[in-house]
Amino acid sequence: MSVPVLSKPAFEHHHNGIGVESSNPRISWRFLTVDGPDSAPAWTQCGYDLDIRADGDANSTTYKVDGNRSVLVPWPAPALESRQSATVRVRCTGTSAGLAAETTKWSEWATVETSLLDRNDWDAAFITSAARPAPTGTIQPLRFRKSFTLPTQSSTVRKARLYITSLGIFDAYIDGKRVSDELLAPGWTSYNHRLAYRTIDVTSLLQSGSEHTLCVEVAEGWYAGRLGWEGDHRYLYVY
Repeated sequence: MSVPVLSKPAFEHHHNGIGVESSNPRISWRFLTVDGPDSAPAWTQCGYDLDIRADGDANSTTYKVDGNRSVLVPWPAPALESRQSATVRVRCTGTSAGLAAETTKWSEWATVETSLLDRNDWDAAFITSAARPAPTGTIQPLRFRKSFTLPTQSSTVRKARLYITSLGIFDAYIDGKRVSDELLAPGWTSYNHRLAYRTIDVTSLLQSGSEHTLCVEVAEGWYAGRLGWEGDHRYLYVY
């Protein structure tokens, strides 16, 4: 009889684990179906091991837990700091049809990385056009560009993140290449109370000692477009 195969761990229901807003990210995994005569009918988890290696550590630490939970289980390791990453894998022990307990193979490693957790981590300032939008009509999309040169290093760029938000929706590019396949980022929010942002891995787009150009195109979106609950009105959050 075969035991189930485990998926890579996921963190806080985040789509890729990069930019999680928790220093103790909860962990989930799925049991992938094993078809055929060697399948494990009614397989029940009774415990699991989490193998965790924090960024910069040479060795991992394994945490053994009894229980049948596999969704949003508590983070067992020391809390992560802002922008710190860790790699995690999981294996489970369980039984099927009253047989003796068996242990699965380790899942694939998955990476989790916290975002900017402390208010003091934020030192960015908003940029905008000098032109004030008219009270009616559309707003022409804006394009912001900035060139920068990375220091020359003996190795390639190890890790680079773009933390970005907008009042409206944006597309961002580095040297003409989109940094993400997401559309309508950063999404709608209640702009009077909070502003969503994105954490994007741009490591592969940068080279040590090279000049790069960051370009961001910003459109009105939900913030200033003809969208909302008050009929055909623009600039719902502007005035």
